[in-house]
Parts: sequence; structure tokens; C-alpha cells
Amino acid sequence: MVIESRKYLEKRLYAQIGALAISYNLNKQGIISPPISTINKILKRNDLVHKRLKYSPKEVNYPSLVITHINYVHQIDVVDPRYLKKDGKFYSINIIDAFDLRNSINPERRQNRIAVIKSLLCSWKTLGIPLYEQMDNKLPMRGSNQYPHSFGLLIRLCLYLGIQPIFIPLREPWRNGIIEHFQNVFDKMFFRAQYFKDFDHLYKKAKEFELFHNQNHHYSTLGYDT
Repeated sequence: MVIESRKYLEKRLYAQIGALAISYNLNKQGIISPPISTINKILKRNDLVHKRLKYSPKEVNYPSLVITHINYVHQIDVVDPRYLKKDGKFYSINIIDAFDLRNSINPERRQNRIAVIKSLLCSWKTLGIPLYEQMDNKLPMRGSNQYPHSFGLLIRLCLYLGIQPIFIPLREPWRNGIIEHFQNVFDKMFFRAQYFKDFDHLYKKAKEFELFHNQNHHYSTLGYDT
């Protein structure tokens, strides 16, 4: 039953496929689930465990926030260009609440400052306005190479709204680990799981995935709740 549940979840668009998801699926069917540890043993015994590569962080002390509540820290990151058959490339500017893991997915044709700000405004309307917005050092985030010592448009917008922007160290993406993990989920469960006719079709489906993720994905950091 564990293996059959795993196969069912693998065929279901956007669904999680780990031991916890299998346990929930069995319980929904009225079947008393074995312990999570037993499910993991069954998956391992049948070569159904997918190993993930882990970051190797440098042993450098760096100040970080203790995330205590919703809308305390949002993390933002841009999915590198993906390509649609016969309809060119696109980016996805994704934002996640670091506490409750609600996300905002925003496909855009470009990754310039206007696209990033448009995506942030969209996320603040649905997720709420955070105290801190954490990001990497891509040019649209930090401002301008022509005027490197001036505040860029994104920084000025954050400060205007009382949001403190936080920039992680260069070449250390694990500092933004929550959104980095979500980008992997976005790539495997959304972009590579189906065919998109064009950009408009992809945008519509991205918003459907956003809603599905926020309502159905269970996380251990939330006590296994959605």
C-alpha cells in the first residue's frame, strides 16, 4: 500500500511524494498508516528514495534573523531563464514567507527592476507586507552599476514602505535556503511536470500551482501542517 500510494502521488500533478505525504494519503483512504520511519524504510528497501545534493556552506559567521512569526521575513529569488517551445524565454520571480512558507509565483518575460518590483507588489498584496525582504545581489535587486553608491529603485521602495532589505553574502545561496528549496520544487513539480502552450498558459498554471502549494503541501517546520 505504501508503494502504491507513492506511485499514485508521483502521477498527481504538484503533489509531494515523501513519507509524510504517503502517510496523509493512506489516512485519507481510511487506511491506518505505519510510522513515518517504517515508510522511509519501505521506500529505501525498494530504491524509491531520491537523494538531494546539499550545499556546502563556508564556516563563516554571519548575522541572521530568528524568524518568529508570519510576515517577519520574506525571501525573494529569480528562477534563471527557462524556455518555452516557440514562445521564447521567461523568468519566474518567486517570493516565500520564511515562517509559514506561503509563496507568490510571478512569471515575467524579463528580470529587470520593473519586473522585480511588480512581483514584489503582487506578493505583498497576497502575503502581506514583511518587516524584512531578503535577497541576493543580482543587479535588479541592488540598483545600478552606473551609480553603485546610490540606492536602487527596489531599495527605495522597501524603505518607503518601512521594509528593511537584507542582502545575503555573495556566492552563498544557502543563506536564502528557504526560497532556494522552493525553486527546486517549482522546477521539478511545476515547470518540468507539464507542457505549456505559451507564456499566458504558463502564467495561468503558475497561479494555480501557487494556490495548490499553499493549500496542500505539508512541512515539518509547521508541525506537518499546510
